[in-house]
Amino acid sequence: MAINPDQFPIIWRAIAQWMQKFGMSISQLSIATGYSEYRLLNGMNYGHEWITSDLVHDCVDRFGLRSSRQRNIEEDSAYDLSDEVCVRLLTQILQEHRQTRLFD
Repeated sequence: MAINPDQFPIIWRAIAQWMQKFGMSISQLSIATGYSEYRLLNGMNYGHEWITSDLVHDCVDRFGLRSSRQRNIEEDSAYDLSDEVCVRLLTQILQEHRQTRLFD
């Protein structure tokens, strides 16, 4: 399944939030995902860099977003999850951030 290009800006914003939360650098994410630093920066700054299925799965793994509830014995990586589930896991931080601001 391909990632919908309309979702790219939201996904890039979420990736930037997760990086900030974990204190991760562009270099570290580049090494973990195989995306060049240029592509990562371009995506986070402008939101229009192409996002592959591999990137969302690698980010879910790198950020540790799979909970034990979603995992069974045979699953050992985010590649066992659908693209849709990975996008949902990545973008959940945007929902949490919005809720936190609402109650401040």
